[in-house]
Amino acid sequence: MTSADQATLTKRLLDTLLEARIAHALYTATKFGFADLLASEPKTSTELAESSNTHAPTVARLLRALAGSGFFAQLDDGRFVNTPLSELLRADGANSMRNNVLFINDDIMSQAWTKLPGTVQTGKPSFDLHYGENIWQYLWKHPEAGAVFDAGMTSISSMYANAMANAYDFEGIGTICDVGGGRGILLGTILAKYPHLRGILFDQPQVVASVGQGHDWAPVKDRCQVVGGSFFESVPEADAYVLKSVIHDWSDEDAVRILKTVHKAAKPGQKLLVFDAIVQPGNAPDDGKVLDLFMLVMTTGGRERTEKEFATILNAAGFDLVRVIPTQSNKSILESRRR
Repeated sequence: MTSADQATLTKRLLDTLLEARIAHALYTATKFGFADLLASEPKTSTELAESSNTHAPTVARLLRALAGSGFFAQLDDGRFVNTPLSELLRADGANSMRNNVLFINDDIMSQAWTKLPGTVQTGKPSFDLHYGENIWQYLWKHPEAGAVFDAGMTSISSMYANAMANAYDFEGIGTICDVGGGRGILLGTILAKYPHLRGILFDQPQVVASVGQGHDWAPVKDRCQVVGGSFFESVPEADAYVLKSVIHDWSDEDAVRILKTVHKAAKPGQKLLVFDAIVQPGNAPDDGKVLDLFMLVMTTGGRERTEKEFATILNAAGFDLVRVIPTQSNKSILESRRR
């Protein structure tokens, strides 16, 4: 290895380490709403500090560092402005990612990641190791943290809902059941795009009680039935079924149990659409592999899977994988049919 090669590798390693610091800086800038404060005009760090109750010289250093990664920009006169990237941090911006940033980099999540070495040693979730209980127990006891989590999940769901609705043709389907559909963001998006379609939103009773929160449910509510229950016990009958970001929460054994419940309700030949990340072969950068680490840290038994692993659990539950459809996101649609 030449000295130039060594220098290149060293820089890449350092860049990777610094990216984590940039993520924390991005979280801080988002928390104080700097992108919102810069929505209408450029401002100095002093003006930003006065509006956010922060320290002006430190604000300048923070935004200068972020400008080097394309978030915000500093003008020749020292004032700061938004860039297309920082526009995504605005609370009122189109396709806002604000709640995603606040959720993913929240201290509760960051602290759990510090226990990843313990997870590698024991196989137990990092979150559980750090907090002494699983994430659902913790969020139930800490409503403030739960609100951050819910806002982040709602924001992510909106992004994925559009990706799935735009990637799949739902023509020819009469009624679709969104199993584990939460507050109805995905189903509402699909129904809005396909006026002929009717829907069934199915999730736990306490979950579907909050249907419509975080999105406009009114235009489609007359075409949708809301049903509470457990997907380990039974699901409603429909012409097709969707499982978005559900299977990755569970172990193979539990995933097959869920899929068998759907199989019991479905008729031969009916479609099941699983929307999840697919871990890719090879050593190229892959969001699915990183998301799999997130599941390892945060959940008990949750994981992202390869296409072959999905085919295996679908087959075990009585479904045949027909095709994989990419979307404009880091997740794909696995279309299968009930045998």
